[in-house]
Amino acid sequence: MKADGTWHKNAKKFYKDVTSSFSIPNEMAEVFLSACAALSMFSVCSDDVHQRGPLIEGRANPALNLASQMHQCFLRGIKVIGIDVDEQAPKRPIGRPPKGV
Repeated sequence: MKADGTWHKNAKKFYKDVTSSFSIPNEMAEVFLSACAALSMFSVCSDDVHQRGPLIEGRANPALNLASQMHQCFLRGIKVIGIDVDEQAPKRPIGRPPKGV
C-alpha cells in the first residue's frame, strides 16, 4: 500500500499519521486509499472555495457540491475501516444543557 504522489498535503499527512499509528488490513487497503483520495479531492475543492469564494458570477461555486460529496466519501471510508477521527475531539456531556445556554 503506497500513497499517491499527487495527493493534497492534507491527505498525505493523514495517510502518514494513520499508517504510523494503525495497521491497515490488506483487505481494507483499497478502501483506505480511496478515503485518502477523497480527502485529497475535498482539500483541493476547499482550497478553491477559499480562494475564489462560494459564489462565482452570482452562482454557487461548483467546488462546494464536490467538496461535500468527497467529505462524505472520506467519512464513509474511514468508518468502514474503523478509524475514529473524532476520537480526540472534546465530548459533549450527556444530558440537558444548563439553563441559559
